[in-house]
Amino acid sequence: MQSLLSDLVSEDLGNGVRLHIKETNKFKNTLVKVYLHQDLRPEYATKTGLLPQVLFRGTESLPTRRDLSKYLEGLYGASLGTSIKKVGEVHSLVYELEILNEEYLPGSMGNGLFSKGLGVLGEVIHQPYLEKGRFSSRYVVQEKEVLKRKIEGLINDKARYAAMRCLEEMCPGDNISLSRLGRIEDLEVINEENLYEYYQDILRNNPMDIFVVGNVTREEVQELVSKALVFPREGKKEVMNLSGKARHESKGIGLDRAKSKEVFEDQDIEQGKLTMGFRTGVAVADPEYYALLFYNGILGGFVHSKLFQNVREKASLAYYASSRLESSRGLLFISSGIEPKEYERAADLILKQLEAIKAGDISEEEMEFTRKGLINHLTSLVDSSGAICDYNMDYRLNARDETVSHALEAIQAVSKEQVVAVAQGIELDTSFFLRNSGREEY
Repeated sequence: MQSLLSDLVSEDLGNGVRLHIKETNKFKNTLVKVYLHQDLRPEYATKTGLLPQVLFRGTESLPTRRDLSKYLEGLYGASLGTSIKKVGEVHSLVYELEILNEEYLPGSMGNGLFSKGLGVLGEVIHQPYLEKGRFSSRYVVQEKEVLKRKIEGLINDKARYAAMRCLEEMCPGDNISLSRLGRIEDLEVINEENLYEYYQDILRNNPMDIFVVGNVTREEVQELVSKALVFPREGKKEVMNLSGKARHESKGIGLDRAKSKEVFEDQDIEQGKLTMGFRTGVAVADPEYYALLFYNGILGGFVHSKLFQNVREKASLAYYASSRLESSRGLLFISSGIEPKEYERAADLILKQLEAIKAGDISEEEMEFTRKGLINHLTSLVDSSGAICDYNMDYRLNARDETVSHALEAIQAVSKEQVVAVAQGIELDTSFFLRNSGREEY
């Protein structure tokens, strides 16, 4: 099936492994991106968050990070990495190889280059460096400390921290509020043995997607991937189906601040960080999704948006003001940096922008600028092989798989009336304000 953004060809390799290939001469490098999926749950999150760095410490034949780097240099500067990705309530361990296409090397210099790259990627995945049949104790201890510092450091980015705390307050006890990095309190009980056992379990049983983008042929990829990346698996598990998660019973709150949740947190900061969280009732798989994208674009997704123009530029109440979607669960967040004394005025003016859209106060210029912005964003993603993989993966996890022409047609067809209809179902849930209570303004 042709998928969003590309002519990706997909096939099921069995035992929970799916292969997706895009043949293109657009890029000089070939990208291989592997996603190993897990449900985002408290009992798994920290182990999953720790695995990328432990795995990247070395392999069976290349036991140190230096050995890995040296070998990759010998592959004409190939890059290899591991990371973690969160999409709704799906937590994915990501392995990524980018390697020069052999046709750009003279003569026979590139013979077998792609195969060698896949070989070392395969080692990282299923032949990591072990000591006594488990992960290296030294590596695990070191990477636990690194992960602890990363989690502790989340508080240093105040805007991101406020957004994270708003999500936690909106969805207390809900798995979606978990950090992709995991939790500090879980690190103490993780060791080289139980982490390795956990990894072996998800490697055998959890769903895996393999993407290959580059100047390759389907037959070549199928043969090389089957040799390097397909290994004995049982494929017993599935991850959470994200479709339909956005639906909720209306609380009758609408955009009434007095009926919504309001949370204040004090820190030693100069600029207040206000994040307002809303429930939209629309997720990626829903037919109203493209109208919701328009709504977000008109509200705060672009420089022509109401938040930017009216709250930041005209009223000068915010250093920044924008909106974004957590599309898997149909959540919308507005983030702004404001003077603490302007909290009430800023919050009220922000809500006036949502009320305006709800009342149909949308100009033709706002509709067309948003349409162009969404189309440009969608089409620009094809300029990055990594973006092609991530976007397709996100849509598949959210049970939406369609051609690029359909997506562009859907954006072209969105009407003002559809945007207004979406606006009717949006409710303010939580306002989170990060402030300094010791300042005189209070």
